[in-house]
Amino acid sequence: MTETDRGFCDRAIAYLKVAIVDNNPAIEVTGPDEPVLRAVGNGLPAAYLVDVGFAFRYVQRRHLLGANVTADELHNRAVANLLDFSRDRLEIRPYQGIFAVLLGGNFEASLLLAGSLWDDRLAHLAPNGFVAAAPARDLLAFCDASSEGGIIELRAVITRAEAAGVDHALTPTLLRRHGKSWVRYAL
Repeated sequence: MTETDRGFCDRAIAYLKVAIVDNNPAIEVTGPDEPVLRAVGNGLPAAYLVDVGFAFRYVQRRHLLGANVTADELHNRAVANLLDFSRDRLEIRPYQGIFAVLLGGNFEASLLLAGSLWDDRLAHLAPNGFVAAAPARDLLAFCDASSEGGIIELRAVITRAEAAGVDHALTPTLLRRHGKSWVRYAL
């Protein structure tokens, strides 16, 4: 029995990925096979992944059409699934003036998409607002926006990640929570 497009979309998890600008791509995917991507305003698009047991598969436009689901509905469901996934796995550990976010790999940085996590559950850790580093999909750390030492340590996290040649690099730029979104941090 094969899974319906609706069932597939219902299992999607929101995933931040690097924005690639390639004027000469080796292959161009368009139309119904194009992965669903959403600009989230900080240069990192959200994609939507489904765990198929041995790998992740991207939600494609054809899945939305087959499920009669809008991109907004997919996004909301996928963020809710990310929060559900993190419920019993998420660990926040203090480290040298910052907080490390641990989720077992793959989705740490994607937690930036989960607004309620920052607005409700973690707000007490950064009463002056959040600044975060997400140098790779499995690396996320944050500090209070007023912490000069924390911001220095976040930059060091990015430097160490770059020196280590992390897989699935995202951004060497710090991000600041502004309203309900994350924007590039400018000091």
